[in-house]
Formats: sequence, C-alpha cells, structure tokens
Amino acid sequence: MNRRERRAPRHPLQAAAFLLTFGTGMFDAISYLGLDRVFTANMTGNIVLLGMGLTTDQDIPVRLAAIALAGFAAGALVAARFLQRQPTGLQVPLRSLVLIGALAVLTAASAVVFLVVPEAPHGLLVGITAALSAGMGMQAVVAKRFGVPDVSTVVLTMTLTSWVSESRLGGGTGAHSFRRGGAVVLMASGAAAGGALLLLGDGVALSGAAVVVLTALALMTRGHLAARRAAAGGSAAAAVPGGQPTDARSTAPTS
Repeated sequence: MNRRERRAPRHPLQAAAFLLTFGTGMFDAISYLGLDRVFTANMTGNIVLLGMGLTTDQDIPVRLAAIALAGFAAGALVAARFLQRQPTGLQVPLRSLVLIGALAVLTAASAVVFLVVPEAPHGLLVGITAALSAGMGMQAVVAKRFGVPDVSTVVLTMTLTSWVSESRLGGGTGAHSFRRGGAVVLMASGAAAGGALLLLGDGVALSGAAVVVLTALALMTRGHLAARRAAAGGSAAAAVPGGQPTDARSTAPTS
C-alpha cells in the first residue's frame, strides 16, 4: 500500500466518523467541566469515578457517574434494537441517520435549556447528563455498525495502541497512521474546543456540539443517498441481459 492509498479519506463515512470523534471530545469536555465532573461518552472514566467513590472521602460525583453509565447503556440498547431490522446492503442505512438525528435533537434541546435557564437547577443537570449519555450510546452503536476501522468515535485507547505499536518506530509498517493519529488529535481538539466554548456559556458550547453532529449527519445522509443511487443503478443494469441498457432504435424492425 503506497502513501497516497494510506492517506486517502474514506468519504463520507470516514469524514463523518472523524467529525463525531471531534464532537465526542466536545461532549466530554462540556459534561466534565459543565455538568459536575462526569463524562457523557467516556464510560471508562465514569467507571473509574464510581470505583474511587466507593473508597475515598473526596467529593466524587458518584450518583451522576452512575446516571451517565445508565443513560449510555440505555441509549446503546435502544440503538441496537432499533438497528436490528434495518435492511442490509446499505453502508449507511436510514435508521442510522435517525439515531444520529436523535443525538442532534438531544444536544440542541440541551443547548436551548441552558440558553433559556443559564443557572439550571441540579435536577435539570441530571436529566441533561442522562439524555446526552444516551445519545452518545446511540452514536457508539451506529459507529460500530458502519465501521470505519480504528475510529469508534467514543473511545480511542485501542486506536492509540495500534497507532503507536504499528508505527515505524514500533517496528510496524505505519499503515493507517493518518486515520489513527487523526482520530486521537481530533478528539483532543474537540475537547479543547468544548472547553473554550464553555467560557461563553454551556448553551453556546452545546450549540457548537450540535452543529458538529448535524454536519456529520449531513455527510452520512450524502453517503446514504449515494448508496441508494448506486443500488438502484445496479438493479437497473441487472434487469437487462448483459447488464447493458438496450437502444430502442437498434431493436426496431428494419424494412
């Protein structure tokens, strides 16, 4: 595989996965810094928080971490059940678009809440944490189904491991370094962007995250429509012997 092939983007799915990875960094920065130190996407972090909360006397948000875990699991479960009946043959089925659209709606609704109620009560923060965690659970399942290698969009531990261990410095070929390194850099960049936007308010930060999700949804929609057109074209060609359309003039009787 030459360098150009390794760096060739897998449009639109890879671009969408990269955007969702950037968005994940934003979500976790917003939730950790703005929703009382819990994560809506990084469930490993929440599990560690729960474990520490059982044995330390420090102020760790055990309840919110548990709510985020439950929300993520519920969202993943709903998404898995919802995608069970999706048709095969399309890389971006319509139901996947519905789920990412639901994440965009949850994010936008949360942004509106913060814009309308800047000092949201604790109960409202709990609801937003659960809703965003559920949305990230849905995103994780969708990303797993359309499967851009090394880009799960919500966790990058194995991506980082593969990037380093299979790099030229690690004795590997360095294949896929662009995709793996890009995912790591994008999540960190998303976290930086989320933290910066929080300086303008939680509502502004969540509005930015919603824009990122909607952009990814637009790329996925383009992929879905392209796949449908390709499938329709293939069906039309298969309906004609030899896969070639006929010409009415060539089949007309001659005098």
